[in-house]
Formats: sequence, structure tokens, C-alpha cells
Amino acid sequence: MSAFPKIIAWVTHQGMVNDPEGGAGGQFVQAGHWFMIFNLASFIFVIGFLGAFGWMIWRRTTRPEAHMKLIMELDDAEVPEPPASRVKDQTPKHPWEKSADWWK
Repeated sequence: MSAFPKIIAWVTHQGMVNDPEGGAGGQFVQAGHWFMIFNLASFIFVIGFLGAFGWMIWRRTTRPEAHMKLIMELDDAEVPEPPASRVKDQTPKHPWEKSADWWK
């Protein structure tokens, strides 16, 4: 195997006949530039999309809408517990059900 693979040599020496300085042909250089521009634009678009989506989520959590704020306040409100006397007085509904402290 040669030190320089033939496929790379073929790509890099395209256009040497027309180009007195040698090297890659103009169409390959221009295609490479457009490839990099497209990749950078795609990368910036994805980063911008993720940033905008993250900002939208952060904004909704710090300043929720009025109906969501009401739901959150109702959810945070304490639910009154039933009196202890009502819990103790409950008897099993069926004969096979036992009270919670049957083993004592």
C-alpha cells in the first residue's frame, strides 16, 4: 500500500490540468465551503431552537398563567384530615373483614 491512498490522491488532484498551481479544483473548494456553511447554519439553528425552548419552559415555571397559578394554589392548600373519632368508630362492613388492630 502506498503512503498516500489513491482515492485521496484522485480527489486532491482534480483540476490540476487547468490549475497551474495544482491542488483541488475550484468546484471541490466551493462545495467544501458550502458544506461548512450549511453545517454551521444547522448547528446554530439547533442551538437557537434548544435555547428558545428552554427559555419558554423556564418562563412558564416562573410566571405561570392565572388558571395554572390557581390550580397550583389549590394543590398546595392543606386537606383537612378526618377526625380521629370517625376513624376509630369504623367497623368492618363484612364478617371476614377485621379491624386494623386485630392482632393486638
